[in-house]
Amino acid sequence: MSQAIFRGRDNELFVLLIDLIELDTVLDPLIRTIRVARARHHQVLVICPWLSGVPLPGEMIVTPSRSLDKPMTVKALQSHLREQMVQRYHHAYDRVKHELARFGITILAYSSDTSAKVILERMERLRKPLRIG
Repeated sequence: MSQAIFRGRDNELFVLLIDLIELDTVLDPLIRTIRVARARHHQVLVICPWLSGVPLPGEMIVTPSRSLDKPMTVKALQSHLREQMVQRYHHAYDRVKHELARFGITILAYSSDTSAKVILERMERLRKPLRIG
């Protein structure tokens, strides 16, 4: 990406297709490159693949209630572990999103259900300059 940034002449839109969710603690090299891109007035959009079966950010997470005085069944334990995994995944996504937002970077979670049209529309909105008045 660094070479593309230095070759870019106009205000470019860089689209990164990268899974940052599990790398939320080691973003420094990417952040440095993004800061250079933003300093040169480029825009950056990060499209991050989303795990199948995990609710997208903003979707309701259904958590079944359980009685604390009864022992956990295998099914209840599996449900509890899945709930913990989903919460951990969402928390990692939120950390990445917050870190990138500090530099004006948009991150889009992409699931297999997300159509290419949605992504292209989002990219088009980023490319168009804001018109005031």
